[in-house]
Amino acid sequence: MKSIPQFSGIYLAGHSMGGMVAPWIAEEAGVDGVIVLAGSPVKLAQISLDQNLDLAGDQMTEEQKAQTIEFFTQLLNGEIPEETELSPGLTAGYYYSLDRYFCIPILEKTELPVLIANAELDFQSPKHYFDVFVEELGDRPNVTLELFEGLNHLFMETDGKIKSVEEYSRPGYVSVELINLIAKWIEELE
Repeated sequence: MKSIPQFSGIYLAGHSMGGMVAPWIAEEAGVDGVIVLAGSPVKLAQISLDQNLDLAGDQMTEEQKAQTIEFFTQLLNGEIPEETELSPGLTAGYYYSLDRYFCIPILEKTELPVLIANAELDFQSPKHYFDVFVEELGDRPNVTLELFEGLNHLFMETDGKIKSVEEYSRPGYVSVELINLIAKWIEELE
């Protein structure tokens, strides 16, 4: 795309897990900016732990919670052999491979313009993850941070009562405010 004269700039956007790795890809590809949508500033094992406790926590016994915490802590610490199958087709090695692309270190040093947008009612990348982005990157002049109220992981309106991917099959539209933010952010950079 860099060789096509009709393009004045190239901006890479990644959503969810794509948002976690987009900063690394953007640096390697030499694009003009990166957009992280519903990304996470924590490692995949932490995301899995948080989701397990959030979504099933009130249905777990204290012993089950302790076992869940212990398991994911071992995974976070790299104590489970890579070849260990955690579920069909999913190994500990998959988690470890994504850890190599943990986004905070690259975002702390990149000079690329960065837009990070999260949704307040996103149960997969919850608000406290956005707070980590603010704490770690809020003073970086090249980083724009935006939290959208009343939206879910797909940046669609929600009341936040359904904490399930089933919500994503409901008809809806990506927030116009998000689309306008991205367009304005890119226009200001051009």
